[in-house]
Amino acid sequence: MSNVTANVSDSVRAAAHPVLEKANITMSEYLRLCIAYVGEMGKLPFEVPETSKGVMKRKLTFFS
Repeated sequence: MSNVTANVSDSVRAAAHPVLEKANITMSEYLRLCIAYVGEMGKLPFEVPETSKGVMKRKLTFFS
């Protein structure tokens, strides 16, 4: 098993926490689920925004 580190702003983490808590999963579990989805489906669950040096210029568009 490998470790993955993600840099997330405090405000994004704070906004995500209650949503994940309501779904009864941890941040780590959510990241594992996302990575598993990519591995199994062979695609991302959202469109990748334009980036500049790793900083998002616009919001993600999630597939429904």
